[in-house]
Amino acid sequence: MKENNTSIKEVINKHGEMNIMSGALIIVFFVVLISGYYLKMYSSTKESIISRGEARALKAAQQFSSYINTEKIIVEQEELTTEELLGDGRGCGEIVG
Repeated sequence: MKENNTSIKEVINKHGEMNIMSGALIIVFFVVLISGYYLKMYSSTKESIISRGEARALKAAQQFSSYINTEKIIVEQEELTTEELLGDGRGCGEIVG
């Protein structure tokens, strides 16, 4: 078996500086391209998650507001009914019972 003991200088002399620089430049180009794509996808995904969270929070706030308004309407209706019964001269026992 033959051992391969080539140095970096021998590789450069064999393949030429331009070939090695071209290969390195192509590798750097693809690394930059992949990094840019990753950052774009990361930003897009992050914005999508934020907007979905905001939409869910808005929907929950609307549901809670609707719930509160329903309870408020019920209390107001009971208040009017109680005032009418008191206005008719009915006592507390009749109103509660």
